[in-house]
Amino acid sequence: MKIYPDLNPDLAAWAARSRPSHFAVLSPALVAYVDRTGSGCETIAHAYENGRLTIMFNSFGPAPRILRLFCNAEILEQDHPRFAATLAKIGDASGTGRRVYVGARAIVLGHIWRVTTSCGFGVPLIRKELLPPGENELYAFAERPTMELWVSKQAESADGAVLEYQAANNTTSLDGLPGLKTARRDAGRSGWPVKN
Repeated sequence: MKIYPDLNPDLAAWAARSRPSHFAVLSPALVAYVDRTGSGCETIAHAYENGRLTIMFNSFGPAPRILRLFCNAEILEQDHPRFAATLAKIGDASGTGRRVYVGARAIVLGHIWRVTTSCGFGVPLIRKELLPPGENELYAFAERPTMELWVSKQAESADGAVLEYQAANNTTSLDGLPGLKTARRDAGRSGWPVKN
């Protein structure tokens, strides 16, 4: 295992290729990704609980590698004053120029305090015969449009449909931690849930 104090340019380029439209390296010590509406909100809830965030990238090709970013998390929910400007920075840093992510409920910022790489020999390998000549292992993966289509339909169907979905599904994590603050507010909940 190798340990680094921050994300050097080579490792940053390697990580950014995985999901360029949603993940961005904003500086050697700061990464961000767009968290879209879904049925759970585990990352957000646990970031609120203890502030810890680990982001992991794997290679599935012939050159094995695992890259882990150990971070202090900062959550910018959709109503946060820095949300729109940070979303624009993600679009610029990722090279997509994207400004709109339908159903974006938060931006997860990772303030990096340690970076590690390890061998990755325990990670499954995509068989070379499944890849066209000259292609890397990312060729085998494709963006799945299902969530994008679903949340777009929700957004078009009625005013507030996405926020209603979040209020119904994103107020707590699976283990009962408070989830999205905006969802809790919209659902009429506040504070920490009481566990029996």
